[in-house]
Amino acid sequence: MKANETNNCAYNKKLQPFANRLRKEMTKAEACLWKYVLRRIEGVRESIALAIQEIEQSTPLIPRQRRTDKLLPHQQGTTKQEL
Repeated sequence: MKANETNNCAYNKKLQPFANRLRKEMTKAEACLWKYVLRRIEGVRESIALAIQEIEQSTPLIPRQRRTDKLLPHQQGTTKQEL
């Protein structure tokens, strides 16, 4: 992929050691802030996962939508390539 203004490949590689040093030598306030932010993100991820589970359990899906290899009774005579 070629670097341009629309993707993240066009970053300044000379800044990487500086960024690594800043990340490794955080102040206490920065560490507390990141800990808070990452906890909040994890909470959001868990709530999204629970919502998806609820939807999956309440919605009847055919096996093909669940990405299983089980065929429905009317598909028993067909091969996987025909599906």
